[in-house]
Amino acid sequence: MSVGWNNESELREHNAKKVSISTGGFGTLIQREGNCMPIVDSNECRWFPISNTIQIYSYTTLDNVFGDGPFFTAVNTKLLEEIKPDNEGFFQFKLDTGKYSVFIVENGAFYANSYNGQRGINPIEIVQDSVTNIDMVLDYAVY
Repeated sequence: MSVGWNNESELREHNAKKVSISTGGFGTLIQREGNCMPIVDSNECRWFPISNTIQIYSYTTLDNVFGDGPFFTAVNTKLLEEIKPDNEGFFQFKLDTGKYSVFIVENGAFYANSYNGQRGINPIEIVQDSVTNIDMVLDYAVY
């Protein structure tokens, strides 16, 4: 478990109070590792906030990347935003209304482990006058 926080929900609630924009996205970036199977001692499942760079690209599909997910070696769409979360994993960004793809930079690779039915990678949608919650996990855990 992360030092200073009883659970991930508590950290996310804390970070949500930091939002200072009216259109865009925000979230908490954590890393999860260890054995997180429900029948195992919960102390073996560890999580903690991280401040890896987050990159937001124009909407990206599996046709626009190189390498195998969840760690891609290159993204062949336009990089629109690069964010560095704080030491509590909090990040926020302003973007116009639209669809985008979000990646976590990890050791020179682009991490994303979520897809939609159109082969879109870690897709998000920003709506005018709304702030979308985009909590992200760099997941090394076993389930």
